[in-house]
Amino acid sequence: MSAIRILQSLSTLDYSGAEAMIMNMYRNIDRDKIQFDFVVNDRTEPFVFEKEVEKLGGRIFTLPKFSGTNFVLYRKKVNQLLQNHPEWKIIHIHNASSAMLMIDLAKKHELVTIAHAHFDQDFINFKSYVQKILRVPIKNNADYLLACSKLAGAFVFNVNKEEIRVIKNAIEPEKYRFNEKMRRRKRAELGLKNEMILGHFGRMEMEKNHLYLIDVFKAYHKLNSESFLILIGEGELKEEIQKKVNEYGLENNVHFLGVGPDHYEWFQAMDIFLFPSLFDGVPITLIEAQAAGLPIIASDNITKEVQITDLVYFKMIEEEPNQWAKKIDDLYLLFREDMTEKIIQAGFDVKDTAKELENYYFSILKEGS
Repeated sequence: MSAIRILQSLSTLDYSGAEAMIMNMYRNIDRDKIQFDFVVNDRTEPFVFEKEVEKLGGRIFTLPKFSGTNFVLYRKKVNQLLQNHPEWKIIHIHNASSAMLMIDLAKKHELVTIAHAHFDQDFINFKSYVQKILRVPIKNNADYLLACSKLAGAFVFNVNKEEIRVIKNAIEPEKYRFNEKMRRRKRAELGLKNEMILGHFGRMEMEKNHLYLIDVFKAYHKLNSESFLILIGEGELKEEIQKKVNEYGLENNVHFLGVGPDHYEWFQAMDIFLFPSLFDGVPITLIEAQAAGLPIIASDNITKEVQITDLVYFKMIEEEPNQWAKKIDDLYLLFREDMTEKIIQAGFDVKDTAKELENYYFSILKEGS
């Protein structure tokens, strides 16, 4: 019996919350039973996960990015794609604002439809208002609703929390366990040894609040001139962030590392993880940082569901950056503890979550039949 093929709809296949979550699932699901294909926005350069998807047996398909003005073209391309691939049994849609442009077409082609929420707040602007309107019918039209948290599901789909099934943003905790040898190696790559290293991992986009993060680092650097900041990620705001770093004269102390397959190793090099996001769902990077035993200072806009160990400290992003700097100073000498068991006990081991998702797919297919 060949594996059931499921189409995962995402905006991209670069490292971001939803993409990291579904790739963790893909690596650990029984691929003799279930295989994933991916549909993402079209672009010219390769995606971070592209080669890995192909190695695992998946296929990648692209659509033009929905702009609002290409409604007819977008729907035409979705319809053609689904028509050409009758092997798909389920479409699992993670880009919520595009979900309603796909769901009725997917049903026309007899696919089971799942909409998945990954955030619990949004900007207040015209674009977000339009996206919110597009999301309104999802709760009535999608066959099933999933979310990274009850709060995210309630926010995106405008339903009661009790109506949401949560699939946790799980990780491979053993991969992040503190490793002194790796710590020395990664620090040596930067020409560093015992200096203080602050770290952040996230897309360089507005909601991650990198410009405030640079202000925080400037404030802390005044307290400790032997301090460095490593930034893992790419995005539209990278040049603006680099410009601010240069204006502050911190270009020798801030390292832009991009995103590579070994990104998780950089958690070992860090002393404290900073996460001043304006909003998020249950950020998978905060689960990873906790698994690595890192003290974390995070925006209090982040859901408290992410606090699965006592390593997470919340601060208001309305505070002056020097208040964050003082907190960094308080946490500097914390001992790195093995948090693997706590991550597993909290239900964030992807081996268990992948099995849960696998069983879920089979159960809804059985219901449909």
